[in-house]
Amino acid sequence: MKVTLVLDDDLADSYAEEATERNLSLTQVLVDRLNRAGELDPRDRYLIVAGRSREQIEALTGGLPLSDVADLTERIRRLASIRFGAHDFHLTPGQMQEVTRLAGRQSKSTARYLQEVWETFTSEFFVRLPGATAAAATLTNTPK
Repeated sequence: MKVTLVLDDDLADSYAEEATERNLSLTQVLVDRLNRAGELDPRDRYLIVAGRSREQIEALTGGLPLSDVADLTERIRRLASIRFGAHDFHLTPGQMQEVTRLAGRQSKSTARYLQEVWETFTSEFFVRLPGATAAAATLTNTPK
């Protein structure tokens, strides 16, 4: 089947530049892009995260490149919860952003900042609870 695409000049120039960089024809680049989009159902919602937005998400979720949607989902799950021993604390994205901001103000990683919060909590809590010991209390599942 032959299909004719009408692209505005800026978009056509962008694809032509990509074709040159990849040493492919413009047609090969367009077919490649359409094949990748073939997984997307036009009747469904989807979100494309690319460029600066993707880089910001990667920086906020550990700094490593995202590998796929499952990786992004897991990173968001970890960002939104902190576990103190057997107790999970689920933070909203705004709360996690504030924790990250506070850590940054002290030039600390989010994990280090949360570790210090945990240490302060356990030292105060177990001092006030006769017979309890902080030795069994651990902080797990902290973001980077």
